Amino acid sequence: MVSATKTIESVLLYGDKGLHRDPFLSIVIPTRNRLGLLKESILSAINQEDAPVDYEVVIADNCSDADVCEKIRLFLEDLGADNVYYYRNTENIGLYQNWNRSIELARSKWAAMLHDDDLLYGDYVKTMSNIIRRHKITPENTSYIKTRFTESPDRGPVVVRDIERGGIIARVKKAFRYAVIEIKPSDMDNLGPLNEGLMGAQTCGSLINRDYAISKGGFDPSLYPSSDVVFATDLVYSNDRKVYTTLNSTGRYRIICNTQMLPETIRLYADRYEGRKEFFRSSSRRYAGQLAKMEKVYNAIARRTLLMNLAGRDEETADHIKEKTEPCEANETLVIMEERKIQKRIKRMYLRGFLDIKALLGK
Repeated sequence: MVSATKTIESVLLYGDKGLHRDPFLSIVIPTRNRLGLLKESILSAINQEDAPVDYEVVIADNCSDADVCEKIRLFLEDLGADNVYYYRNTENIGLYQNWNRSIELARSKWAAMLHDDDLLYGDYVKTMSNIIRRHKITPENTSYIKTRFTESPDRGPVVVRDIERGGIIARVKKAFRYAVIEIKPSDMDNLGPLNEGLMGAQTCGSLINRDYAISKGGFDPSLYPSSDVVFATDLVYSNDRKVYTTLNSTGRYRIICNTQMLPETIRLYADRYEGRKEFFRSSSRRYAGQLAKMEKVYNAIARRTLLMNLAGRDEETADHIKEKTEPCEANETLVIMEERKIQKRIKRMYLRGFLDIKALLGK
């Protein structure tokens, strides 16, 4: 990954590496000073029902305070789960550097990313192992499976979702659960910069090809707060391995605990607007479609989305966005029409996944 942090050690504080030597997948949880939320994330990761494969849970602590680390260690001792491994960095290496470190610490071929404020459904491992088997997905042909999630403001328990037993309804529900869509470069071009919601936020078990991600350099910290989007976009445009997204939700994305829409984060989006355009310009011809759209109507949509998130609650940051981003050259009607076109493109894209259900029903 990024060489500047290679010399900073990650010390194993809990777990026996002699156990679970060859897990099928690794649920990786990067964290820092989030004790209460982290506990809930860990519980959702270890309480997987009917898991058909061996898996590990890797916690990459980015140098939390000493008292927090001790509480986490004691919590894990009380749980007694032998497939959990808790590492602590000797220094704070930064958010995205720690994401990279969590992937490096994984011992399986698949690293399933789970943010420390989010939750997995109790059938996650079963679902993903079935998806991999049914679609003949391997590390040699696939780089990334973006999982969908359910946005939720609450902190209630996560349970395994019931499926009706027997009959065509149960078969359709199972097929829908295991259906995926291959995301192609043309899909990214059609959505332009608005593909961020489709491919970003690697959490709730988004599955990353560990070795391939390392070979690509992982998440680039210099692109914060958009490193996750650029990482996923680059995997699609690399075009040497497939990228998928699930049709079904695999976990709960607790938006109320998220920092993405805080005013200070939104300011960063605006401050780095020109830098984002330069990134697309300098990243070869494969981004040409995105750049053209970004500098036309798509810019207006992205700008308006940021402003809508701040409506009535932070006028100072709203003014900052207006100053840093380009004004809308298209009138309101054209913007609305383009947004509707995007929604239609998304529906057509997901239709490919629904059509795949027919094939899955017989399996």
